[in-house]
Amino acid sequence: MMFDPTQLLAYAPMLLLVALGCVLIIAETFVRGTSRAGLAWLGVAACVGALGLLVAQWPDAATPASHFNGMLVVDRMSLYLDAAFAMAALLTLLFAPPYLKEQGFEFGEFYALVLFDGAGMMRVVHATHFVSLLIGIETMSIAAYVLTGSWRRSLRSAEGAIKYFLMGAFATGFLVYGMAMVYGTTGGALGYGEIAGKVASASKTPLFYLGEYFILIALAFKVAAVPFHMWAPDAYEGAPTPVTGFMAAGVKAAAFGAIVRLMGEAF
Repeated sequence: MMFDPTQLLAYAPMLLLVALGCVLIIAETFVRGTSRAGLAWLGVAACVGALGLLVAQWPDAATPASHFNGMLVVDRMSLYLDAAFAMAALLTLLFAPPYLKEQGFEFGEFYALVLFDGAGMMRVVHATHFVSLLIGIETMSIAAYVLTGSWRRSLRSAEGAIKYFLMGAFATGFLVYGMAMVYGTTGGALGYGEIAGKVASASKTPLFYLGEYFILIALAFKVAAVPFHMWAPDAYEGAPTPVTGFMAAGVKAAAFGAIVRLMGEAF
């Protein structure tokens, strides 16, 4: 199937966050001191623009549309969660400037990372292919690790970030290992629809179940579900308060969205 550039329009909200995040990274090199608070308003504008695009897409999303050879899908569940991520990012960008100024670590890249994190969350809930899911989770997670440790002079922030990173890397190992098992037991299927078709026409092997459980364990780490929650207290306590709220709302919602889509479409 040939690539159709018009498919990019279906993911305009996510692409807008990525584009404005890149702009913020570049703009941060040209501003100093209190001028950095203006960067937060640029991020707020990106979130508001993304919300507007999501509202415009809503009527057409009644019928799910698959794009990029079945790697991503646009439907009302994904748009609803996209709106939640955009709202969470918007509130974080509104609350962050006075907090960062009070604590004395106002860095422009903070606002860009919030947008990148939101874009990664959107990628997770649109994913209908293991490769897309992995890219989305890593984009979301890496930005969250850096945001957790962004309070550079705080040892508690550094401790929370390193624990979050180590547990996240451990969870990614489970995720990739589980994907490899499912890939091997389904004859090379990576798309959710392909996996569902293969397991419906053949008995599920023990190795397939093990791969399925490994993937769900990795996502359980992301939602801090017991008993995979050991990283959460230190990460949430060490992260700047606006970041704690953003992670507690956005990262969990993205992981739950991934679980719902996996269980409903692939497994």
